[in-house]
Amino acid sequence: MSDSSGTLDAIRRLLGEDAASHGPTFAAAWRRYFRAEGRKNDTARDIERRGRLLCAFLGDDPALSFTAERAEDYRELRRDEKRNRELYGKAGVPFRHLPRPATVNREIECAKRALEWCLEQRPPVLAYNPLASAKAEPERNIRKSRLGGEEDVQRILGAADPTERAALLLYVDAGARRAEVLSLQWSQIFMGRDSRGRDQPVIQLWDTKNQDNRRIGISWRAYEAIQALPRLDRHVFPGRVPGAYGGREAPVRPGTHLGPDAFLRRMKRLFVRAGVTGPDGQPLRIHDLRHTFAYFGRVIHRAAERALMAQGGWKTRSAFDRYGISDDDERALLYDQINKSIEREESRVRRRK
Repeated sequence: MSDSSGTLDAIRRLLGEDAASHGPTFAAAWRRYFRAEGRKNDTARDIERRGRLLCAFLGDDPALSFTAERAEDYRELRRDEKRNRELYGKAGVPFRHLPRPATVNREIECAKRALEWCLEQRPPVLAYNPLASAKAEPERNIRKSRLGGEEDVQRILGAADPTERAALLLYVDAGARRAEVLSLQWSQIFMGRDSRGRDQPVIQLWDTKNQDNRRIGISWRAYEAIQALPRLDRHVFPGRVPGAYGGREAPVRPGTHLGPDAFLRRMKRLFVRAGVTGPDGQPLRIHDLRHTFAYFGRVIHRAAERALMAQGGWKTRSAFDRYGISDDDERALLYDQINKSIEREESRVRRRK
């Protein structure tokens, strides 16, 4: 017994605590993790927001008190609208709507990662990870938000100006992400050769969400739309001077690209002008066009999944499945192939007779 108590005292001394302490608070552990690791990630803004909500929930409670049972209390709080609004107010985050299970799963997973990082330090900041046994809530992440078909694409293109047309086609025909579209430079676009020796427009993406260099092909209509734009700066979609909203003649700010917020507002107005909504009648978002690329490629164009995943930058099949490829679509593809195969076999048998 004395040996075990002596070991515990030694651990507490390593942690810079006395025998009566329960370790650092969650807020202190989180701040240490975020300064060292969290703010270096591409999603640092989302991580910071999750941390503010978690710290508002735990207050100054010890980090070791955030157990799997406490994580379930956090889930229940996030489902309750009144208490959830109070949590947002404490965190200083504007409240919009109740979160989906996937959102809360990511918040708890973020806390688990922060506590695991504290455990891995030398000397360790924590004696163990209290969230190690926490389980994720089942998610239903199949998203139906997309364009219905090429007719919707043509309606939007008809209402778009040249800049909007080029950006739209990079989403629908190439599956690019928003940051990849806005930061695109003229030097990244060139003419390549496919395996059959034919010309193919290509874009070399330098810095992607997954932090890798990815080469993607683009359609000829997207390439022509880009080439029709004026070359005002090294960026294909150059930024404008803040506050200069005087129309097309507003001067370009050298060395910057179109801001994401201005781009989102611009595309939202385009969808309203075109009068196009999603299959569920909800307003379209710009990210829904990336869902459209996945859906068109798999269901309409019948492209290989491996090629689509490489083009869109999806690392796992589960991530690709969330982009609108539902079970009904898969069954429709299956029975299309079965029916065509049956027709071929029946015609072959008839010819033999």
